[in-house]
Amino acid sequence: MCSVDPATGVWTFPDGEITTCDDLRAEVECCESCHGYYPHYDMYVVDLSEGRKGWICCAVRRVLFPETVIASDDPVRLELMRIFGGDESEGQGA
Repeated sequence: MCSVDPATGVWTFPDGEITTCDDLRAEVECCESCHGYYPHYDMYVVDLSEGRKGWICCAVRRVLFPETVIASDDPVRLELMRIFGGDESEGQGA
């Protein structure tokens, strides 16, 4: 996964080619928040099929890995996200 180089403090990606949302051509609209504001914090580095690594937004992650997102459907978390203006669509129940 991503790591921070202790000497420079810079985030680095795994070696090799990284598959992005555009590369996957998932039939879902990407998350504007993930892509636009803080992609280095909001995007996910995930393991894809055939040993590939992907850097994807929450919308594509929901489609590819619904079982992991269901755990994010905590009602208290969703309510706090609504109150503070976060991306409540992260969970499936929103």
